[in-house]
Amino acid sequence: MSARTVDEMVAIIYMGVTLLKKLSGKHLQSMMLYLHKNIQESTDWSFEGLRTGKLKELISYPPNVELSDIEIKNLVKVLEDNPEVEDTLKKIMMNASMYPLFDLFNFIDGSGDIPDSNYESIELVECSFEEIEKLEDNRDDFLHDMFFSTYWDWVESKKD
Repeated sequence: MSARTVDEMVAIIYMGVTLLKKLSGKHLQSMMLYLHKNIQESTDWSFEGLRTGKLKELISYPPNVELSDIEIKNLVKVLEDNPEVEDTLKKIMMNASMYPLFDLFNFIDGSGDIPDSNYESIELVECSFEEIEKLEDNRDDFLHDMFFSTYWDWVESKKD
């Protein structure tokens, strides 16, 4: 297969299978802009949740991690005493949010390898649009679900 750029296609990688679906430049640009907007909005609603007392409910990653009341109280106090810290923390959060996406796009582009994997590189394979359409909406292997379910595997791998 000839090398392709992200402008030509987006790969959806799951369960060892790579599917390709072409996106037009306009749709790809929309997706990228959405991701940037989503990073900004996620950061903003985290601080809004802190101000409204709902941050505890908003924390969903990593699984089983909750902010204690004292952690929230201390953070509110720091922000009240140092209002400029909120902008600093937002910058840090947005930057931290970007790196995993950047790495994922490097994997998809074929310009990055997954460290400590059994693969020398990720190889994209061609498939037809009809093959992609056969995927059911009710399947249980969505990447966003797999992301949360693999968290504990990641925790265990750090123990080695």
